[in-house]
Amino acid sequence: MGFWKPLALTSQDIGTEFSGQRYKVIVSESRKFSNCPLHPRTNYHNHDQHEWVDDDDTLCLPSVNIGLRALAPRLHALLDSHSGCLPLSNLMHCYESHFNECFDTTEGSTTVPLEHLISCIPGIEITYFSDMSCKYLRWSANKLDQEPISQQIENDGNSSDESRAKLLQQFGREVRDLLKSQPLSIILFSKFVPAYHNHFGRQCCVYQYGFTKLIELLEAIPNVVQIMGCGTRRTLTLTHREQTKRFASDLIRVLKAQVNKRITLVQFPILYEKVLNKPFHIQNYGICCITDIMSDVWEGTVSITYPEDNSNVDDIRVEIPRKERTAEEKERTKYLLKDILKLLQSTPSFSLPFSKFIPTFHHYFNRQCKVSDYGFSKLIELFESLCPEIIELEDNKANDEKIIKLSKEQRIKTLASRITRIVRNQPGAFVSLDRLAQLYQIQFNCSINPRVCGAENLIHLLSLLPNVFRLISGPSQIVVTLVEKRLKTRSHHQRILKAPSNDLPRPPENWLFSESTKQSEEVKPRKKMRPRRIVANFNAQTDF
Repeated sequence: MGFWKPLALTSQDIGTEFSGQRYKVIVSESRKFSNCPLHPRTNYHNHDQHEWVDDDDTLCLPSVNIGLRALAPRLHALLDSHSGCLPLSNLMHCYESHFNECFDTTEGSTTVPLEHLISCIPGIEITYFSDMSCKYLRWSANKLDQEPISQQIENDGNSSDESRAKLLQQFGREVRDLLKSQPLSIILFSKFVPAYHNHFGRQCCVYQYGFTKLIELLEAIPNVVQIMGCGTRRTLTLTHREQTKRFASDLIRVLKAQVNKRITLVQFPILYEKVLNKPFHIQNYGICCITDIMSDVWEGTVSITYPEDNSNVDDIRVEIPRKERTAEEKERTKYLLKDILKLLQSTPSFSLPFSKFIPTFHHYFNRQCKVSDYGFSKLIELFESLCPEIIELEDNKANDEKIIKLSKEQRIKTLASRITRIVRNQPGAFVSLDRLAQLYQIQFNCSINPRVCGAENLIHLLSLLPNVFRLISGPSQIVVTLVEKRLKTRSHHQRILKAPSNDLPRPPENWLFSESTKQSEEVKPRKKMRPRRIVANFNAQTDF
Protein backbone atom coordinates (compact mmCIF):
# COMPACT_ATOMS: atom_id res chain seq x y z
CA MET A 1 0.00 0.00 0.00
CA GLY A 2 2.81 2.39 0.84
CA PHE A 3 2.87 5.18 3.38
CA TRP A 4 -0.14 7.47 3.75
CA LYS A 5 -0.01 10.94 5.21
CA PRO A 6 -2.99 12.31 7.14
CA LEU A 7 -5.12 14.77 5.27
CA ALA A 8 -6.18 17.80 7.31
CA LEU A 9 -9.57 18.68 5.85
CA THR A 10 -11.76 21.54 7.03
CA SER A 11 -15.07 22.90 5.87
CA GLN A 12 -13.25 25.59 3.84
CA ASP A 13 -11.36 23.04 1.77
CA ILE A 14 -12.63 22.84 -1.78
CA GLY A 15 -10.78 19.78 -3.00
CA THR A 16 -7.54 17.96 -3.76
CA GLU A 17 -5.90 16.75 -6.96
CA PHE A 18 -5.72 13.05 -7.81
CA SER A 19 -5.42 11.03 -11.05
CA GLY A 20 -5.50 14.17 -13.16
CA GLN A 21 -9.00 15.08 -11.98
CA ARG A 22 -10.40 17.58 -9.53
CA TYR A 23 -11.90 15.97 -6.43
CA LYS A 24 -14.52 18.32 -5.02
CA VAL A 25 -16.25 18.13 -1.69
CA ILE A 26 -19.66 19.59 -2.43
CA VAL A 27 -21.35 21.04 0.60
CA SER A 28 -24.98 22.08 0.36
CA GLU A 29 -26.09 24.39 3.16
CA SER A 30 -29.71 23.45 2.65
CA ARG A 31 -29.13 19.68 2.84
CA LYS A 32 -25.99 19.82 5.06
CA PHE A 33 -24.60 16.79 3.27
CA SER A 34 -21.50 15.99 1.20
CA ASN A 35 -21.76 13.78 -1.85
CA CYS A 36 -18.99 11.85 -3.58
CA PRO A 37 -18.37 12.97 -7.20
CA LEU A 38 -16.82 9.62 -8.16
CA HIS A 39 -19.89 7.63 -7.10
CA PRO A 40 -22.78 10.11 -6.99
CA ARG A 41 -26.01 8.92 -5.49
CA THR A 42 -28.99 9.99 -7.50
CA ASN A 43 -31.54 8.17 -5.32
CA TYR A 44 -30.36 9.50 -1.98
CA HIS A 45 -33.84 10.38 -0.74
CA ASN A 46 -35.24 6.94 -1.55
CA HIS A 47 -35.64 5.65 2.00
CA ASP A 48 -36.98 2.30 0.88
CA GLN A 49 -33.73 1.39 -0.83
CA HIS A 50 -31.46 2.80 1.85
CA GLU A 51 -32.82 1.96 5.27
CA TRP A 52 -29.61 3.08 6.94
CA VAL A 53 -30.43 6.79 6.27
CA ASP A 54 -32.83 8.32 8.80
CA ASP A 55 -35.36 11.12 8.47
CA ASP A 56 -32.81 13.86 9.17
CA ASP A 57 -30.58 12.78 6.29
CA THR A 58 -28.10 11.69 8.97
CA LEU A 59 -26.03 8.63 8.41
CA CYS A 60 -26.38 5.51 10.55
CA LEU A 61 -24.17 2.79 9.13
CA PRO A 62 -25.63 -0.72 9.47
CA SER A 63 -24.24 -3.67 11.38
CA VAL A 64 -22.23 -5.96 9.14
CA ASN A 65 -20.46 -9.29 9.34
CA ILE A 66 -16.88 -8.96 8.08
CA GLY A 67 -13.43 -9.60 9.51
CA LEU A 68 -10.87 -6.84 9.96
CA ARG A 69 -8.38 -8.66 7.78
CA ALA A 70 -10.79 -8.42 4.86
CA LEU A 71 -12.14 -4.95 5.66
CA ALA A 72 -8.84 -3.13 6.31
CA PRO A 73 -7.21 -3.50 2.87
CA ARG A 74 -10.47 -2.65 1.11
CA LEU A 75 -10.99 0.57 3.04
CA HIS A 76 -7.36 1.52 2.44
CA ALA A 77 -7.84 0.96 -1.28
CA LEU A 78 -11.09 2.91 -1.20
CA LEU A 79 -9.42 5.87 0.52
CA ASP A 80 -6.57 5.70 -1.98
CA SER A 81 -9.03 6.04 -4.82
CA HIS A 82 -10.70 9.02 -3.11
CA SER A 83 -7.48 10.87 -2.34
CA GLY A 84 -7.58 10.06 1.36
CA CYS A 85 -11.00 11.52 2.21
CA LEU A 86 -14.46 10.00 1.83
CA PRO A 87 -17.84 11.20 3.12
CA LEU A 88 -19.09 8.57 5.55
CA SER A 89 -22.61 9.06 4.23
CA ASN A 90 -21.47 7.74 0.84
CA LEU A 91 -19.34 4.84 2.14
CA MET A 92 -21.86 2.09 1.45
CA HIS A 93 -22.51 3.30 -2.10
CA CYS A 94 -18.80 3.80 -2.87
CA TYR A 95 -17.95 0.36 -1.46
CA GLU A 96 -20.59 -1.36 -3.60
CA SER A 97 -19.53 0.56 -6.72
CA HIS A 98 -15.81 0.02 -6.23
CA PHE A 99 -15.79 -3.68 -5.27
CA ASN A 100 -19.07 -4.78 -6.87
CA GLU A 101 -19.98 -6.41 -3.56
CA CYS A 102 -22.33 -5.58 -0.72
CA PHE A 103 -21.76 -5.96 3.00
CA ASP A 104 -23.30 -8.93 4.75
CA THR A 105 -26.06 -7.44 6.89
CA THR A 106 -27.99 -10.66 7.50
CA GLU A 107 -29.88 -10.51 10.78
CA GLY A 108 -29.08 -13.25 13.27
CA SER A 109 -25.45 -13.58 12.17
CA THR A 110 -22.39 -12.20 13.91
CA THR A 111 -22.89 -8.54 13.02
CA VAL A 112 -21.17 -5.49 14.49
CA PRO A 113 -21.77 -1.79 13.71
CA LEU A 114 -19.65 -0.87 10.69
CA GLU A 115 -18.63 2.45 12.22
CA HIS A 116 -17.09 0.62 15.18
CA LEU A 117 -15.25 -1.80 12.89
CA ILE A 118 -13.77 1.18 11.02
CA SER A 119 -12.42 2.55 14.31
CA CYS A 120 -10.61 -0.77 14.88
CA ILE A 121 -8.54 -0.41 11.71
CA PRO A 122 -5.18 1.34 12.21
CA GLY A 123 -4.27 4.17 9.86
CA ILE A 124 -7.76 5.58 9.30
CA GLU A 125 -10.17 7.58 11.42
CA ILE A 126 -13.65 9.09 11.36
CA THR A 127 -13.80 12.87 11.77
CA TYR A 128 -16.92 14.88 12.50
CA PHE A 129 -17.28 18.47 11.26
CA SER A 130 -19.90 20.24 13.31
CA ASP A 131 -20.30 23.17 10.90
CA MET A 132 -21.21 20.72 8.11
CA SER A 133 -22.97 18.16 10.34
CA CYS A 134 -21.15 15.46 8.45
CA LYS A 135 -18.62 12.71 9.17
CA TYR A 136 -15.64 11.93 6.95
CA LEU A 137 -13.42 8.88 6.64
CA ARG A 138 -9.77 9.87 6.19
CA TRP A 139 -6.19 8.91 6.94
CA SER A 140 -5.61 9.29 10.64
CA ALA A 141 -3.12 11.46 12.42
CA ASN A 142 -1.01 9.84 15.14
CA LYS A 143 -3.69 9.33 17.77
CA LEU A 144 -1.20 7.89 20.19
CA ASP A 145 0.28 11.36 20.66
CA GLN A 146 -3.13 12.81 21.53
CA GLU A 147 -3.97 12.49 25.21
CA PRO A 148 -7.53 12.50 26.53
CA ILE A 149 -8.73 15.68 28.18
CA SER A 150 -8.52 14.14 31.64
CA GLN A 151 -4.83 13.34 31.12
CA GLN A 152 -4.11 16.79 29.67
CA ILE A 153 -5.74 18.46 32.68
CA GLU A 154 -3.77 16.29 35.07
CA ASN A 155 -0.48 17.22 33.40
CA ASP A 156 -1.17 20.95 33.84
CA GLY A 157 -0.54 20.72 37.58
CA ASN A 158 -3.33 23.04 38.80
CA SER A 159 -5.03 21.74 41.99
CA SER A 160 -8.57 22.54 40.77
CA ASP A 161 -7.81 20.99 37.41
CA GLU A 162 -6.40 17.89 39.11
CA SER A 163 -9.64 17.37 41.02
CA ARG A 164 -11.55 17.79 37.76
CA ALA A 165 -9.29 15.24 36.08
CA LYS A 166 -9.96 12.74 38.88
CA LEU A 167 -13.69 13.29 38.43
CA LEU A 168 -13.37 12.62 34.70
CA GLN A 169 -11.42 9.44 35.36
CA GLN A 170 -14.08 8.31 37.80
CA PHE A 171 -16.80 9.12 35.25
CA GLY A 172 -14.89 7.12 32.64
CA ARG A 173 -14.87 4.08 34.94
CA GLU A 174 -18.58 4.48 35.54
CA VAL A 175 -19.34 4.71 31.81
CA ARG A 176 -17.22 1.60 31.27
CA ASP A 177 -19.17 -0.35 33.86
CA LEU A 178 -22.49 0.89 32.49
CA LEU A 179 -21.71 -0.08 28.90
CA LYS A 180 -20.47 -3.52 29.99
CA SER A 181 -23.90 -4.21 31.43
CA GLN A 182 -25.69 -3.34 28.15
CA PRO A 183 -26.40 -5.85 25.35
CA LEU A 184 -23.48 -5.81 22.91
CA SER A 185 -22.07 -2.91 25.03
CA ILE A 186 -24.23 -0.47 23.01
CA ILE A 187 -26.78 2.04 24.27
CA LEU A 188 -28.71 4.85 22.61
CA PHE A 189 -27.50 8.31 23.50
CA SER A 190 -31.05 9.34 24.42
CA LYS A 191 -31.26 6.50 26.97
CA PHE A 192 -27.90 7.11 28.64
CA VAL A 193 -29.18 9.37 31.45
CA PRO A 194 -32.01 7.05 32.64
CA ALA A 195 -29.74 4.02 32.32
CA TYR A 196 -27.07 5.81 34.40
CA HIS A 197 -29.66 6.60 37.08
CA ASN A 198 -30.93 3.01 37.18
CA HIS A 199 -27.43 1.53 37.29
CA PHE A 200 -25.82 3.78 39.93
CA GLY A 201 -28.87 5.05 41.77
CA ARG A 202 -28.05 8.74 41.26
CA GLN A 203 -28.41 11.40 38.61
CA CYS A 204 -25.69 12.17 36.06
CA CYS A 205 -24.86 15.82 36.82
CA VAL A 206 -22.90 17.17 33.86
CA TYR A 207 -22.02 20.46 35.56
CA GLN A 208 -20.03 18.63 38.25
CA TYR A 209 -17.43 17.78 35.63
CA GLY A 210 -17.20 21.32 34.24
CA PHE A 211 -19.43 20.84 31.17
CA THR A 212 -22.83 22.11 30.10
CA LYS A 213 -23.79 19.35 27.64
CA LEU A 214 -23.66 15.57 28.00
CA ILE A 215 -22.20 15.10 24.53
CA GLU A 216 -19.26 17.34 25.48
CA LEU A 217 -18.68 15.31 28.64
CA LEU A 218 -18.65 12.07 26.68
CA GLU A 219 -16.29 13.55 24.09
CA ALA A 220 -13.89 14.32 26.95
CA ILE A 221 -13.26 10.58 27.49
CA PRO A 222 -12.52 9.33 23.95
CA ASN A 223 -10.31 6.59 25.34
CA VAL A 224 -13.37 4.91 26.92
CA VAL A 225 -16.46 5.64 24.82
CA GLN A 226 -17.06 5.86 21.08
CA ILE A 227 -19.96 7.95 19.75
CA MET A 228 -21.48 6.40 16.63
CA GLY A 229 -23.98 7.96 14.25
CA CYS A 230 -25.33 11.47 14.32
CA GLY A 231 -28.48 13.31 15.32
CA THR A 232 -31.22 11.51 17.17
CA ARG A 233 -29.86 8.03 16.36
CA ARG A 234 -26.51 8.43 18.05
CA THR A 235 -25.33 5.42 20.00
CA LEU A 236 -22.55 4.88 22.54
CA THR A 237 -20.21 1.91 22.79
CA LEU A 238 -16.83 1.02 24.25
CA THR A 239 -13.74 1.78 22.21
CA HIS A 240 -11.81 -1.05 20.61
CA ARG A 241 -9.02 -0.60 23.14
CA GLU A 242 -11.42 -1.06 26.06
CA GLN A 243 -13.02 -4.06 24.40
CA THR A 244 -9.59 -5.64 23.89
CA LYS A 245 -8.70 -5.14 27.56
CA ARG A 246 -12.05 -6.61 28.55
CA PHE A 247 -11.55 -9.64 26.30
CA ALA A 248 -8.01 -10.16 27.61
CA SER A 249 -9.29 -10.12 31.20
CA ASP A 250 -11.94 -12.76 30.46
CA LEU A 251 -9.42 -14.84 28.51
CA ILE A 252 -7.04 -14.84 31.49
CA ARG A 253 -9.83 -15.97 33.80
CA VAL A 254 -10.60 -18.90 31.52
CA LEU A 255 -6.93 -19.87 31.23
CA LYS A 256 -6.30 -19.70 34.98
CA ALA A 257 -9.25 -22.03 35.59
CA GLN A 258 -7.45 -24.77 33.62
CA VAL A 259 -4.95 -27.10 35.23
CA ASN A 260 -2.20 -26.63 32.63
CA LYS A 261 -3.15 -22.97 31.93
CA ARG A 262 -3.47 -23.83 28.23
CA ILE A 263 -6.37 -24.15 25.78
CA THR A 264 -6.99 -24.31 22.05
CA LEU A 265 -9.20 -21.85 20.24
CA VAL A 266 -11.86 -24.48 19.52
CA GLN A 267 -12.18 -25.17 23.28
CA PHE A 268 -12.56 -21.50 24.23
CA PRO A 269 -16.37 -21.07 23.76
CA ILE A 270 -17.15 -24.16 25.86
CA LEU A 271 -14.72 -23.29 28.64
CA TYR A 272 -15.84 -19.64 28.55
CA GLU A 273 -19.42 -20.64 29.31
CA LYS A 274 -18.27 -23.05 32.03
CA VAL A 275 -16.06 -20.53 33.84
CA LEU A 276 -18.03 -17.29 33.37
CA ASN A 277 -21.52 -18.84 33.44
CA LYS A 278 -22.67 -17.13 30.25
CA PRO A 279 -22.57 -18.06 26.56
CA PHE A 280 -19.74 -16.75 24.43
CA HIS A 281 -20.60 -14.34 21.59
CA ILE A 282 -17.70 -12.60 19.91
CA GLN A 283 -19.89 -9.65 18.86
CA ASN A 284 -20.15 -8.70 22.54
CA TYR A 285 -16.56 -7.51 22.23
CA GLY A 286 -17.23 -5.37 19.14
CA ILE A 287 -15.62 -7.69 16.61
CA CYS A 288 -16.79 -10.35 14.14
CA CYS A 289 -13.81 -12.71 14.21
CA ILE A 290 -12.01 -13.90 17.33
CA THR A 291 -8.61 -13.95 15.61
CA ASP A 292 -8.90 -10.19 14.97
CA ILE A 293 -9.08 -9.34 18.66
CA MET A 294 -6.58 -12.04 19.64
CA SER A 295 -3.93 -10.32 17.54
CA ASP A 296 -4.54 -7.05 19.45
CA VAL A 297 -4.04 -8.60 22.89
CA TRP A 298 -0.75 -7.49 24.42
CA GLU A 299 2.04 -10.00 23.86
CA GLY A 300 2.96 -10.23 27.54
CA THR A 301 -0.58 -11.19 28.56
CA VAL A 302 -0.88 -14.53 26.76
CA SER A 303 1.31 -16.65 24.53
CA ILE A 304 -0.29 -17.53 21.18
CA THR A 305 1.08 -20.43 19.13
CA TYR A 306 -0.15 -20.73 15.55
CA PRO A 307 -0.11 -24.01 13.57
CA GLU A 308 2.73 -24.45 11.12
CA ASP A 309 0.57 -24.31 8.00
CA ASN A 310 -1.86 -21.64 9.41
CA SER A 311 -4.66 -23.63 7.79
CA ASN A 312 -6.89 -24.50 10.75
CA VAL A 313 -7.69 -21.58 13.04
CA ASP A 314 -9.11 -23.92 15.68
CA ASP A 315 -5.63 -25.38 16.29
CA ILE A 316 -4.31 -22.06 17.63
CA ARG A 317 -3.01 -22.65 21.15
CA VAL A 318 -3.30 -19.99 23.84
CA GLU A 319 -1.53 -20.21 27.19
CA ILE A 320 -0.31 -18.06 30.04
CA PRO A 321 3.42 -17.33 29.72
CA ARG A 322 5.33 -18.69 32.66
CA LYS A 323 8.77 -18.03 34.04
CA GLU A 324 10.78 -21.07 35.00
CA ARG A 325 11.33 -20.91 38.74
CA THR A 326 14.45 -22.18 40.42
CA ALA A 327 14.48 -25.02 42.95
CA GLU A 328 15.27 -22.54 45.71
CA GLU A 329 12.22 -20.42 44.83
CA LYS A 330 9.99 -23.49 44.86
CA GLU A 331 11.33 -24.49 48.26
CA ARG A 332 10.64 -21.02 49.61
CA THR A 333 7.07 -21.27 48.33
CA LYS A 334 6.52 -24.40 50.42
CA TYR A 335 7.57 -22.59 53.59
CA LEU A 336 5.44 -19.59 52.60
CA LEU A 337 2.41 -21.86 52.29
CA LYS A 338 2.88 -22.92 55.91
CA ASP A 339 3.16 -19.29 57.01
CA ILE A 340 -0.01 -18.34 55.14
CA LEU A 341 -1.81 -21.30 56.68
CA LYS A 342 -0.73 -20.16 60.13
CA LEU A 343 -1.70 -16.55 59.40
CA LEU A 344 -5.19 -17.42 58.16
CA GLN A 345 -5.77 -19.74 61.11
CA SER A 346 -5.17 -16.80 63.42
CA THR A 347 -8.14 -14.87 61.95
CA PRO A 348 -11.70 -15.43 63.25
CA SER A 349 -13.13 -16.29 59.81
CA PHE A 350 -9.97 -17.99 58.44
CA SER A 351 -9.93 -15.37 55.66
CA LEU A 352 -8.25 -12.08 54.79
CA PRO A 353 -8.90 -9.36 52.18
CA PHE A 354 -6.37 -9.48 49.37
CA SER A 355 -5.38 -5.82 49.83
CA LYS A 356 -4.59 -6.37 53.53
CA PHE A 357 -2.41 -9.45 53.13
CA ILE A 358 0.96 -7.68 52.85
CA PRO A 359 0.56 -5.39 55.93
CA THR A 360 -0.98 -8.23 57.98
CA PHE A 361 1.85 -10.59 57.03
CA HIS A 362 4.41 -7.97 58.02
CA HIS A 363 2.70 -7.32 61.35
CA TYR A 364 2.29 -11.01 62.20
CA PHE A 365 5.75 -12.32 61.21
CA ASN A 366 7.70 -9.04 61.50
CA ARG A 367 9.15 -9.47 58.01
CA GLN A 368 8.24 -8.48 54.47
CA CYS A 369 6.66 -10.82 51.94
CA LYS A 370 8.63 -10.19 48.73
CA VAL A 371 6.93 -11.76 45.73
CA SER A 372 10.17 -11.82 43.74
CA ASP A 373 11.71 -14.22 46.27
CA TYR A 374 9.28 -16.88 45.09
CA GLY A 375 9.74 -16.35 41.34
CA PHE A 376 6.71 -14.17 40.61
CA SER A 377 6.13 -10.56 39.65
CA LYS A 378 2.59 -10.16 41.05
CA LEU A 379 1.05 -11.26 44.33
CA ILE A 380 -2.04 -12.61 42.60
CA GLU A 381 0.15 -14.95 40.52
CA LEU A 382 1.78 -16.23 43.70
CA PHE A 383 -1.55 -17.12 45.29
CA GLU A 384 -2.81 -18.76 42.12
CA SER A 385 0.25 -21.02 42.12
CA LEU A 386 -0.39 -22.22 45.68
CA CYS A 387 -2.14 -25.48 46.40
CA PRO A 388 -5.89 -24.94 45.77
CA GLU A 389 -6.67 -27.69 48.31
CA ILE A 390 -5.33 -25.39 51.06
CA ILE A 391 -5.70 -21.76 49.89
CA GLU A 392 -8.65 -20.37 47.92
CA LEU A 393 -9.24 -17.03 46.17
CA GLU A 394 -12.81 -15.81 46.23
CA ASP A 395 -14.36 -12.77 44.52
CA ASN A 396 -16.13 -10.42 46.89
CA LYS A 397 -19.11 -9.04 44.96
CA ALA A 398 -19.73 -6.31 47.54
CA ASN A 399 -16.61 -4.25 46.87
CA ASP A 400 -15.07 -6.08 43.89
CA GLU A 401 -12.08 -7.31 45.93
CA LYS A 402 -10.64 -10.80 46.21
CA ILE A 403 -10.68 -12.67 49.51
CA ILE A 404 -7.90 -15.05 50.59
CA LYS A 405 -9.21 -17.89 52.72
CA LEU A 406 -8.55 -21.46 53.73
CA SER A 407 -10.27 -24.19 51.78
CA LYS A 408 -13.38 -25.71 53.31
CA GLU A 409 -11.51 -28.88 54.21
CA GLN A 410 -8.80 -26.90 56.01
CA ARG A 411 -11.36 -24.76 57.85
CA ILE A 412 -13.14 -27.84 59.18
CA LYS A 413 -9.83 -29.45 60.05
CA THR A 414 -8.68 -26.37 61.99
CA LEU A 415 -11.89 -26.11 63.99
CA ALA A 416 -11.85 -29.84 64.73
CA SER A 417 -8.27 -29.63 66.01
CA ARG A 418 -9.11 -26.75 68.33
CA ILE A 419 -12.26 -28.35 69.73
CA THR A 420 -10.40 -31.65 70.23
CA ARG A 421 -7.76 -29.86 72.27
CA ILE A 422 -10.40 -28.25 74.48
CA VAL A 423 -12.34 -31.48 75.07
CA ARG A 424 -9.23 -33.46 75.98
CA ASN A 425 -8.23 -30.95 78.65
CA GLN A 426 -11.56 -31.28 80.46
CA PRO A 427 -12.09 -33.72 83.37
CA GLY A 428 -13.31 -36.98 81.92
CA ALA A 429 -12.94 -35.57 78.38
CA PHE A 430 -16.56 -34.40 78.53
CA VAL A 431 -17.86 -30.89 77.95
CA SER A 432 -21.28 -29.39 77.30
CA LEU A 433 -21.99 -27.31 74.22
CA ASP A 434 -22.39 -24.08 76.19
CA ARG A 435 -19.20 -24.66 78.12
CA LEU A 436 -17.38 -25.54 74.90
CA ALA A 437 -18.34 -22.19 73.35
CA GLN A 438 -17.11 -20.36 76.47
CA LEU A 439 -13.79 -22.20 76.58
CA TYR A 440 -13.25 -21.58 72.87
CA GLN A 441 -13.85 -17.86 73.37
CA ILE A 442 -11.38 -17.75 76.29
CA GLN A 443 -8.64 -19.76 74.62
CA PHE A 444 -8.74 -18.38 71.05
CA ASN A 445 -10.20 -14.91 71.75
CA CYS A 446 -13.02 -15.40 69.23
CA SER A 447 -16.32 -17.22 69.08
CA ILE A 448 -16.98 -20.41 67.16
CA ASN A 449 -18.40 -19.59 63.74
CA PRO A 450 -19.80 -22.78 62.20
CA ARG A 451 -20.93 -20.89 59.08
CA VAL A 452 -17.36 -20.57 57.83
CA CYS A 453 -17.43 -24.36 57.43
CA GLY A 454 -20.84 -24.44 55.79
CA ALA A 455 -22.66 -25.54 58.96
CA GLU A 456 -25.77 -23.92 60.38
CA ASN A 457 -24.86 -24.36 64.06
CA LEU A 458 -22.36 -26.06 66.35
CA ILE A 459 -24.29 -29.35 66.46
CA HIS A 460 -24.33 -29.48 62.66
CA LEU A 461 -20.58 -28.76 62.60
CA LEU A 462 -19.77 -31.58 65.05
CA SER A 463 -22.01 -33.97 63.16
CA LEU A 464 -19.86 -33.40 60.06
CA LEU A 465 -17.03 -35.18 61.89
CA PRO A 466 -18.53 -38.44 63.21
CA ASN A 467 -15.08 -40.05 63.40
CA VAL A 468 -13.82 -37.37 65.79
CA PHE A 469 -16.67 -36.24 68.04
CA ARG A 470 -19.62 -37.97 69.68
CA LEU A 471 -22.70 -36.17 70.95
CA ILE A 472 -24.43 -37.59 74.03
CA SER A 473 -27.88 -36.30 74.84
CA GLY A 474 -28.43 -35.71 78.55
CA PRO A 475 -31.52 -34.81 80.52
CA SER A 476 -30.79 -31.07 80.38
CA GLN A 477 -28.02 -30.55 77.85
CA ILE A 478 -25.94 -32.16 75.13
CA VAL A 479 -22.43 -33.33 76.02
CA VAL A 480 -19.52 -33.51 73.56
CA THR A 481 -16.86 -36.19 73.87
CA LEU A 482 -14.31 -37.83 71.63
CA VAL A 483 -14.56 -41.22 70.02
CA GLU A 484 -12.58 -43.96 71.81
CA LYS A 485 -9.86 -44.26 69.21
CA ARG A 486 -9.03 -40.60 69.78
CA LEU A 487 -8.29 -41.30 73.46
CA LYS A 488 -4.95 -43.05 73.21
CA THR A 489 -3.11 -42.10 76.38
CA ARG A 490 -3.52 -43.93 79.70
CA SER A 491 -4.51 -40.82 81.61
CA HIS A 492 -7.44 -40.21 79.31
CA HIS A 493 -8.73 -43.74 79.91
CA GLN A 494 -8.44 -43.26 83.64
CA ARG A 495 -10.52 -40.06 83.42
CA ILE A 496 -13.17 -41.85 81.43
CA LEU A 497 -13.49 -44.54 84.16
CA LYS A 498 -14.31 -41.81 86.69
CA ALA A 499 -17.01 -40.35 84.48
CA PRO A 500 -20.59 -41.50 85.15
CA SER A 501 -21.34 -43.05 81.80
CA ASN A 502 -23.26 -46.25 81.14
CA ASP A 503 -21.65 -46.64 77.73
CA LEU A 504 -18.18 -47.38 79.14
CA PRO A 505 -17.18 -50.78 80.71
CA ARG A 506 -17.28 -51.01 84.51
CA PRO A 507 -15.36 -53.38 86.91
CA PRO A 508 -17.29 -56.00 88.98
CA GLU A 509 -19.32 -54.58 91.85
CA ASN A 510 -17.74 -56.86 94.53
CA TRP A 511 -14.16 -56.30 93.46
CA LEU A 512 -13.41 -54.44 96.73
CA PHE A 513 -14.55 -57.41 98.90
CA SER A 514 -12.80 -60.30 97.19
CA GLU A 515 -10.42 -62.46 99.31
CA SER A 516 -7.53 -61.97 96.94
CA THR A 517 -7.83 -58.27 97.40
CA LYS A 518 -7.97 -58.59 101.20
CA GLN A 519 -4.87 -60.79 101.29
CA SER A 520 -3.01 -58.36 99.15
CA GLU A 521 -3.99 -55.54 101.46
CA GLU A 522 -2.77 -57.36 104.65
CA VAL A 523 0.74 -56.14 105.42
CA LYS A 524 2.93 -57.47 108.25
CA PRO A 525 3.96 -54.84 110.84
CA ARG A 526 7.56 -53.73 110.72
CA LYS A 527 9.90 -53.79 113.75
CA LYS A 528 10.64 -50.46 115.31
CA MET A 529 14.30 -49.54 114.82
CA ARG A 530 16.05 -47.64 117.58
CA PRO A 531 18.16 -44.76 116.37
CA ARG A 532 21.86 -45.06 117.07
CA ARG A 533 23.39 -42.47 119.30
CA ILE A 534 26.95 -41.39 118.76
CA VAL A 535 28.65 -39.97 121.87
CA ALA A 536 31.88 -38.10 121.48
CA ASN A 537 34.59 -38.48 124.18
CA PHE A 538 36.22 -35.10 124.34
CA ASN A 539 38.39 -36.12 127.31
CA ALA A 540 40.27 -38.69 125.32
CA GLN A 541 43.75 -37.74 124.35
CA THR A 542 44.90 -38.26 120.89
CA ASP A 543 48.47 -38.39 119.76
CA PHE A 544 49.26 -36.43 116.70
